[in-house]
Amino acid sequence: MNPYREAPRVDVCKRRALAFPWHKTICYSIAFVVAAPAFALHRENPMEALGDCACLPLLAFAFFVWIIGAQAPAIGALGAGAAGTPTAAAARAHQTVLKLRWKVENPDGDELSYRLAFRQENDAVWRPLGGPDPLTKTEFDWNTEGLPDGNYVVKVTASDERSVPRELALDTTFTSSPILVDNRKPEIVGLAMKYPYVSGRARDDQSPLVAMEYAIDGGEWQILSPADGINDDLVESFTIKLPAQLAPGPHAVTVRVWDSADNVGAASISIRSPGK
Repeated sequence: MNPYREAPRVDVCKRRALAFPWHKTICYSIAFVVAAPAFALHRENPMEALGDCACLPLLAFAFFVWIIGAQAPAIGALGAGAAGTPTAAAARAHQTVLKLRWKVENPDGDELSYRLAFRQENDAVWRPLGGPDPLTKTEFDWNTEGLPDGNYVVKVTASDERSVPRELALDTTFTSSPILVDNRKPEIVGLAMKYPYVSGRARDDQSPLVAMEYAIDGGEWQILSPADGINDDLVESFTIKLPAQLAPGPHAVTVRVWDSADNVGAASISIRSPGK
């Protein structure tokens, strides 16, 4: 499906041209694209969805703007995803670096530069991103390690100021929908034993939990199902039934849990098996 195909909007541009016959009308399509990782990110986007793009791992949204006058660059897409694609052997390696990528329509073929800024979703202050000098590539690796967890908005401004005198330069700006930054590990609380069961709760502030495992005395990790059968909430309760053949004496039970941002947290409890 072509995300820039919208005949009615092209017609609107033509009607605008008739209203201003002494100017040239340019219609730009601007889309925001979010790379969809293996886990689900919760985002709210007020823009109209383009449609079903099941063939691509993308969530695409678009809107259209038109400009009367010279041809300014148009930002075609802005996306964010974790830096690097985890392999099967490291499927849950948390990444604090988000790869920002955007597409630009540049009708004049001018040499473009880009400036980035970000803010928390509920904050009014924009903060510069990417250093003091404009960027020349349509990409930036954003290290979020020093940021508080929460939803952030990124703004990219494209300008042709490198190709024309500053007073003649044109620019266009696009703002992303909220991007979740979650670098905090989930917690395991309330570990307790009532032989032969070990119970507790896993919780996270930002992202839903996606997997849990347990191990006894440093042995192989075993899949741990939550009480409701599905890892999909911010809080999940669990119960481990200890094996009947567990030798008498002290043992260590370790539980680890992942959230949808690939943060992993772990906790242990020391128990004593009475034996048979």
